[in-house]
Amino acid sequence: MDADPKHESLVSVVVRVCNKEQGRRLLYMSTEGVLDRLGRAYEADITSLGFRRGSFELVLCLEVLEHVPHPLAALAELRRVTSRYCLISVPHEPFFRLATFLRGKHLRQWGNHPEHLSRWGPRSFRALLSRSFHVQELQTPFPWLLALCEQ
Repeated sequence: MDADPKHESLVSVVVRVCNKEQGRRLLYMSTEGVLDRLGRAYEADITSLGFRRGSFELVLCLEVLEHVPHPLAALAELRRVTSRYCLISVPHEPFFRLATFLRGKHLRQWGNHPEHLSRWGPRSFRALLSRSFHVQELQTPFPWLLALCEQ
């Protein structure tokens, strides 16, 4: 299946004010469009989010990067819009693929999700993130890789 770069770069974006007195804002991104309860939701290109530099103290990017054709461009934009932290998660390969296969999903692709354009293990994910951020911590809660990154 060929990836459509225009479609694959779109993410749902929710902006939520966490502490109105201090003006802290959170940016949450997902490939799912079910975020309205958290705040205002809209679609945006993850490589060009349209916010000012340093707009958010914390950016959450959960299960998004594996769908993006140019993850380094996405990370550069996440670094631009955060003033401090970015929490990023992706499927932990090959375990995610194995779990998908064992659940009987995507059997013809041996568990490879057809919309996942990139796959990472802990070392390759840390190496990718280190090109844009300082990786504070990398955890491996099955079947995910979860990284806390700082400017």
